[in-house]
Amino acid sequence: MADEKPGGDDLSLVGSVRLPPVPASVPRARAFVRECLGPNLDPDLVEDVVLAVSEVVTNAIEHAGTPVTLTVSTRAGRTRVSVSDASRHIPRLRDYGTTAGTGRGLRLLDLLTAAWGIDVRRETDGPFGKTVWFDMVPGHRRDQPTWTGGTPDLEEPGRVDPGPRGPGDDLPGRTWDRTAAIQLVGLPLSLYAEWRQSVEELLREQFLVNLDRHSAESAVHVHAESAGALASLEEAISSPRERHTRSRAVAGGPTTRDVELRLSEEGSNQFMTLERTLGEASDQAGDPASIPTARPELRELGRWICDQVRNQATGAIPIRWHDHPSRG
Repeated sequence: MADEKPGGDDLSLVGSVRLPPVPASVPRARAFVRECLGPNLDPDLVEDVVLAVSEVVTNAIEHAGTPVTLTVSTRAGRTRVSVSDASRHIPRLRDYGTTAGTGRGLRLLDLLTAAWGIDVRRETDGPFGKTVWFDMVPGHRRDQPTWTGGTPDLEEPGRVDPGPRGPGDDLPGRTWDRTAAIQLVGLPLSLYAEWRQSVEELLREQFLVNLDRHSAESAVHVHAESAGALASLEEAISSPRERHTRSRAVAGGPTTRDVELRLSEEGSNQFMTLERTLGEASDQAGDPASIPTARPELRELGRWICDQVRNQATGAIPIRWHDHPSRG
């Protein structure tokens, strides 16, 4: 779990840089940190900072898809790094296994740093978004993480209030409500947990494929849109009141839950991007059975979720998972 944020009033700014949402920004971020800290810190500590920065900036680019501001400050032997983006979603701590192809970024951050956390920016604080910050102190690398999974402690966890509407929200023929209440009735929690991990791994693989086939900006945009859909699901399911129920369900069997998603037009469109991306990944696979979501139940669950978003956003009634036509 993230530590309490130490006071920052006496922080001394070392440097700040704004980076575009492209993969090349990750090595630029590493080089910037080395330039800022190299002459003043122990080389091993600098490399720990560089590793942590690499993880945080990579996550921001992949999952936010917005420009990133990287800031380095110091205070009485403590080095603080902040990474800010304009995403409406907060990172989530994962408890995936050691063989998983995704989900280890915040675990590594927790092991490397003396303290870390997330500040959510709302309209009164300036542009919408968030800042992931961490502090490094010599000799404070941990052998074990200080959290056991779930969501970092935030004053107001969850999504930032909706900001300006994005491009494409007013496409001709769209009949989305301004905010749609989507009911996922009878969501199977154990199957959902498996589907989510599989989809995150598949999106990471497809992101790399798209970097080869399309522009970096396009690949980042598609990945961030798809990741935004997953984040909306996770935030609806992982409210503080429901975490214990969900953890028992995942451990104990096929328990189901009714979940409500409240989606803006932009949020609804993110699910359509997710659906297209999963379809493209399946079409491009030499052996479709080899992709992470190959199991029929996982494909059916993803199809049901996206169908419910699409249909309910245009006025259709919810269809319970158990009654979904693809399950027949």
